[in-house]
Amino acid sequence: MIDPAADLALHERRAALAPRPAPKARLDYGVRLDQSIGTGEDGQLTLLFVPDKFTLDSAALANYLAALETSAAEAESLALTVLEDVVNELVCRWVQVSVTLAGKTVTVEDRQPGWANDGLLARI
Repeated sequence: MIDPAADLALHERRAALAPRPAPKARLDYGVRLDQSIGTGEDGQLTLLFVPDKFTLDSAALANYLAALETSAAEAESLALTVLEDVVNELVCRWVQVSVTLAGKTVTVEDRQPGWANDGLLARI
């Protein structure tokens, strides 16, 4: 059975990303956003992406992470959750999420089928 409260929490969390139209949707360019996370000083989340139609700013990412309640998360689950939410809301050409918590770093990525720009990715 689907939990309606969980669905609402998912919707509200993803809505906090507040994607906005990308200024040059036809061009490939990279965006990097860094945010401190968790309760320790070493918690860090880095979001790298190549926008398609939508982009994201650091304030929206901070609001999203606050809604996600990162303080009790493990690196793997947090990285995968952020990746899933960003892919769903921004529909990026390419996206990579790196999470460092308690000295452990996890990196996950996704890309649209058929999209390739290895030159750009090598520079990001």
